[in-house]
Amino acid sequence: MLSGTNVYASCVASTGYENATLKHGSTSMTPVSGTYYSVGATETISCSASPKVLTITLNKQDGTGGTNTIYEKYNTGYYLNSSATTQMTTSSNGITIPTKTGYVFGGYYTSTNGGGNQIIDSTGKLTSNASTTQFSANGTLYAKWTRVMAENVGHTNSSLGCSDVQCMIDRLYDLLK
Repeated sequence: MLSGTNVYASCVASTGYENATLKHGSTSMTPVSGTYYSVGATETISCSASPKVLTITLNKQDGTGGTNTIYEKYNTGYYLNSSATTQMTTSSNGITIPTKTGYVFGGYYTSTNGGGNQIIDSTGKLTSNASTTQFSANGTLYAKWTRVMAENVGHTNSSLGCSDVQCMIDRLYDLLK
């Protein structure tokens, strides 16, 4: 430490953090670019920042109901509320899953159609893939849906093997090609 010396201190929040605070001795302040500070024999200069709380939109991909938004507190965890007090885990505090007639919910992924990493499983709980640095800005997760076929549930409503109207239309279209 250089006592009685003017030093330049740079304090900038890293990716995923905000509200950088410069502490000079016992005084905390917002850092000012280009400012020099005089350092006494027992003083230190330090910089700290708070993790951002990011809004993660749950895109239901034509599903309805369920949780609309979760929050990632950068490098800390995922939460059900914006105040980041109800933390989600792989075994507790899951989302309310959406529904879609004729489909089974397969979780939320970083890309559409089940692409990328699965962050939330089919029961609404976090997966082990849920990195707390997945997002550095607000983002979106996408629901994955799998069509339920009549043969998968043990009954058939038509000779086409479908339990919903869209499936029947798709099967008839395929037959008429």
